[in-house]
Amino acid sequence: MDALTEQSLVVALCGQHFMLRTRPGFAGWDVVTPTMALLADALPQPRGRRVGVLGAGNGALALALAGAGATVWAYTPHVVATAVLDAAARALAADVTVLRTTTPDAWPADLDVVLIDIPPRRRETQRWLALAALLLAPDGHCLVAGANDAGIQPALRDATALFGAATPLGLRRRCRVARFDAAGARPALPGWLHEPGIAPGSLHRWSARLGDVALSICSQPGVFADDHLDDATRMLAELVLAQPRLDGLAAADLGCGNGVLATVAALCGAQVTLLDVSWPALEAARATLLANGCVGRVLASDGFAALPGEHFALILLNPPFHTDQQTDTGLAPQLFRASRAHLAPDGRLLVVANAFLPYGAALRACFGRVTVPRQDRRYRVFEARP
Repeated sequence: MDALTEQSLVVALCGQHFMLRTRPGFAGWDVVTPTMALLADALPQPRGRRVGVLGAGNGALALALAGAGATVWAYTPHVVATAVLDAAARALAADVTVLRTTTPDAWPADLDVVLIDIPPRRRETQRWLALAALLLAPDGHCLVAGANDAGIQPALRDATALFGAATPLGLRRRCRVARFDAAGARPALPGWLHEPGIAPGSLHRWSARLGDVALSICSQPGVFADDHLDDATRMLAELVLAQPRLDGLAAADLGCGNGVLATVAALCGAQVTLLDVSWPALEAARATLLANGCVGRVLASDGFAALPGEHFALILLNPPFHTDQQTDTGLAPQLFRASRAHLAPDGRLLVVANAFLPYGAALRACFGRVTVPRQDRRYRVFEARP
């Protein structure tokens, strides 16, 4: 972690008080959230229990549970949050195993409790619920928490469909938590339980045609456009396919998602590197490369942090412009500057974005030449060169 951006956070949960060193880069990085407090209160006697935490965030709850005597396995889908939790667990000598996947083989069986701090998307919550049902001991419990405006009611309905009736445990600051019992009287299992991408360890797979190329795409909930090829990515991918071969060129897919852009570049002959801050995206990207007979480096990285000093002839970017539910255009200029620093002298950056986003000026601020080789009413592709 960068010492210049670290911040100390005072944590008071589960009867524990400690300092957590955290850093920006993910939602909720600098707070103990109301849902963490609700989950902590809902598990009043953690000592001796085997606890799984899905949606661990900055790790405050997982570390507090370990300090109170639990053995904890914790997962957050964000690479930066994982680094914060991993470093804190080592510094505090906490009994926390930090996991980077929801694949069941990586997790222990017969957990006493699984705590779920729900993610933003319902299908990802369903995937976590399905994993919890698989991991819990026969007499175990699943505690589900979330905000009213972040999907907690659909999450509770899905948990009820899977486990049976809920036991409400608390309400605080427009957030709520409920308990579900593995041994509860279950209704018929919900149809989504075995859907590809939701069933634990599975991926959703589909095909898309880009001109003469038939592409196999793998994804899972929690990845951008996890069940379709979005039109912006299609526009940029078709532009790459329409250009001269990329034989031997080093290409980076920054924020690779399910790996479509890098796979197209690899099919055109490029040597590809895929970078993302999402563990689900990295899993999907590896699978997409493999499904199309391609090879490449797939790296967990906050921007180009994993590749200091490395440069590329081509960088492909479809930058995110939302933080949770809010429009946020602040990340894209940071990615443009990072791309400029990692672009070869004769290299180029290709960026696709919604036409209404003001990215032209931000690109011209750090690149010598910026053109628009393709656009339509909704999207625009920028080509930027040093």
